[in-house]
Amino acid sequence: MDNERYNEIVTTYSPMVYRIALHDCRNHADAEDVMQNVFLRLYRFAPEFQSEEHLRRWLIQVRHLSLLLRRIFHQRDCRNAWEKGIHHSDSACEGEEEVKADMGNGGWKGEITL
Repeated sequence: MDNERYNEIVTTYSPMVYRIALHDCRNHADAEDVMQNVFLRLYRFAPEFQSEEHLRRWLIQVRHLSLLLRRIFHQRDCRNAWEKGIHHSDSACEGEEEVKADMGNGGWKGEITL
């Protein structure tokens, strides 16, 4: 993929990717990170698309994967902090109540698989 095509894709689809990411993240900084990850992946791997619809679906799918990985790593960090007795000042820590409940029951029993 040449630079001109890449820039055209970013200009056309970045508002859509950002809007969807912001809806899921509810945070501008996180949505921008997700958007950056999506377009970085596009630049690095430059897959061939059969159509504009194929490109659009690919961008949405990569955005979903990026969000999922962010949540997994964030929850892992919350669990590690809780295990060490460090309480997050971030009240938006996803799953913090579940982490506390699990730790109260003898430790984390969940598994994370990719």
